[in-house]
Amino acid sequence: MSANVTSDRGFYGWVNLATAAIMGVIGGLYIVSFSYFLPFLIRDFGWNRGMTSLAATINMIVMGVCGPFAGAFIAKYGAKRSIVMGNFLGFLGFFLLFFHMHLWELFLGYGVLVGTGVGFGGLLASTTVINNWFVKKRSMALGIFLGCGGAGGIVMGPAIVALINSIGWRATFLVISFCVMLFAVILPAIFISTCITKIYAKRS
Repeated sequence: MSANVTSDRGFYGWVNLATAAIMGVIGGLYIVSFSYFLPFLIRDFGWNRGMTSLAATINMIVMGVCGPFAGAFIAKYGAKRSIVMGNFLGFLGFFLLFFHMHLWELFLGYGVLVGTGVGFGGLLASTTVINNWFVKKRSMALGIFLGCGGAGGIVMGPAIVALINSIGWRATFLVISFCVMLFAVILPAIFISTCITKIYAKRS
């Protein structure tokens, strides 16, 4: 049964919230990953710490610049498309890092692609979905979503360290890329619904 049909038969907001919460946990990979990979990149490539860290600076700048464009994109095409497109770019960024050998590839993968992915497919798009579906319970729904995002930041750090120690940093980038594809691209593409009726919106 499609999400749109379900939304016409009953309140679908909780499914949207559960999907957004899972994406929030996965979002921890975007937030904390670079600092755990940094020592290994410096060790294996012999790069300067300052130059290598420039990738994180580019990431933050790109995220900020994307804000107004993401808002316009969501207003015109919808939050679901922004989530799917943005996180697909995030997938491409992490996937590129599995192969990367040069600083410019690190800047492109983590700085530009991952930064753009977060800008379009992260907090703004997810909270737009939640805000559109919840009225009376909006504060609780947003609290659940943001709490899952915080939990992701806590959980993903040790998980990344364990993976790097077990399979190496390159394979860990590959695992992260497929986690993003599965839980932040495919999952919302199937379950996020922006089809809403005023009757159901007023109930929650």
